[in-house]
Amino acid sequence: MAKRTALITGITGQDGSHLAECLLEKGCSVHGLVRRGALEAPEHRLARIHHLLDRIELRGDATRARTLLGWRPEFDFASLVRQMTDAAIAGGASSRPSEPDASLMAAVRS
Repeated sequence: MAKRTALITGITGQDGSHLAECLLEKGCSVHGLVRRGALEAPEHRLARIHHLLDRIELRGDATRARTLLGWRPEFDFASLVRQMTDAAIAGGASSRPSEPDASLMAAVRS
């Protein structure tokens, strides 16, 4: 089976850095998109991923990600938000959303 590649936007943030760690543990190749400012002040802006820098690839230009990596998303952010919103509305504001779509969960787990 081919090694899966993950492209993380916001890899220098709390959620992005945690996601990078999890995906590396699963054996994925991880590429992160960072703002130009993060590359200009790495000692401050890359602090959350400093321990991962030897195992990830950083890309500074989000507009070229698809070209550089041949990357195509399996799920886009808008679809994920729409699914969570629909589940919350269907379950009522005070109840817990229903389980996510099975194909989405399979992609996340693999």
